[in-house]
Amino acid sequence: MHDFKIRTDLALFSMLNVKQFSFESLNGRKKEKNQKLFQQIVMYMPITEIENVIYYRARIINDFDREDTGIIRKNGIPICGYNVQYSGVAPAHAIKQNGRVNRIGEQVLYLAEDIETSCKEQKADENDYISVSECVISNKIKVMDFTIAVSDGLANWFSDETLQFFSNNYSVDIRAFYIFIKKYLTSPNYKDQDYVVPLDFLDIVKKRNDISGIKYNSFYTDKCNIALWDKNKNNKCTNSKVVKGR
Repeated sequence: MHDFKIRTDLALFSMLNVKQFSFESLNGRKKEKNQKLFQQIVMYMPITEIENVIYYRARIINDFDREDTGIIRKNGIPICGYNVQYSGVAPAHAIKQNGRVNRIGEQVLYLAEDIETSCKEQKADENDYISVSECVISNKIKVMDFTIAVSDGLANWFSDETLQFFSNNYSVDIRAFYIFIKKYLTSPNYKDQDYVVPLDFLDIVKKRNDISGIKYNSFYTDKCNIALWDKNKNNKCTNSKVVKGR
């Protein structure tokens, strides 16, 4: 059985703590007690090694980009995507707004497990053209994994000792916490708040030096996204092609 039961009181208190974290982030008044809880939580989140396969990176093609970036046009329409230099992570000075995993000026390589997901994450208009490149992950990269569902055996990721620790010390169930936190990384609503809440959470996650990034589900396809912020963010993205926005 993959299913499991969570005590109602622990689930409710888990939800309240997550809501409190969001409130404190949005209002700029972070309380030490809740910060310590989240610091403990991230030390017990699932860590997995991503598969050594091809992932995809998409960029909406800028109307002003020309052949020096790899963009070749025919009758004004792009027929070739960005070259290696322009397909990978953007230079820090060019990152002028927050993303779900990056702050202004912070380099993060965003990848997706398939072309459709990488394109939909761009939220392109139907008149846009998208450059989609391939990124081959060949080395062993560990990420904090937020894609595990109850049906995947979520209960098996947390030991009885871990469950007891958080129940006794914080009156929360870490499995419920995990489920609530996943929304930080999937819900499109956080864009309207400049991603303040997920970024505050990820500031805590990024203090771990044993991971290279995170893995999370796409709101648009439910497939996997990967965001890398350590040296692996410099993985090359090649073999780009052009996809029409829709």
